[in-house]
Amino acid sequence: MADLLVDTSCAVSCPHGGTGAFEGSSAKTAMAGHGAVRATDSITISGCTHTDSDGNQSPCVTVDWPAATTRVTVDGSAARLVSGSPQCLNAAGASQGAAQILAGQGKVRGQ
Repeated sequence: MADLLVDTSCAVSCPHGGTGAFEGSSAKTAMAGHGAVRATDSITISGCTHTDSDGNQSPCVTVDWPAATTRVTVDGSAARLVSGSPQCLNAAGASQGAAQILAGQGKVRGQ
C-alpha cells in the first residue's frame, strides 16, 4: 500500500524537545516547492535536553527512520516514507524514544 513521501516541510522532533533537520535532501526533486527526502539522507537532532537516570546529559542526536520506498527513487535512492517507527538515538546509538513527525506534504505517495 502506498504511503506519503517525506519532504523537507515535514517537522521532526524528539520526545525531549529537540528539533530535527534533514541533511542532504534532493533539491532537484520537489513536492510543492520542498525537497524530497531520500532514505540515504540523515536527520540530525539539536536542542535535546534529555538526561539519563544518573543525571548525565544524553541528548538525541540523530533519527533512525527505516521506512523507505521499494518502487520509487529520488536521484537514484529510495525515498523516505512517513510510515514506520522512527527512533531518536543518542551519540552511542541507543534508542531514546520515538521521533514525532508533524505536518509535511499530504499528496505525493509511493511504495
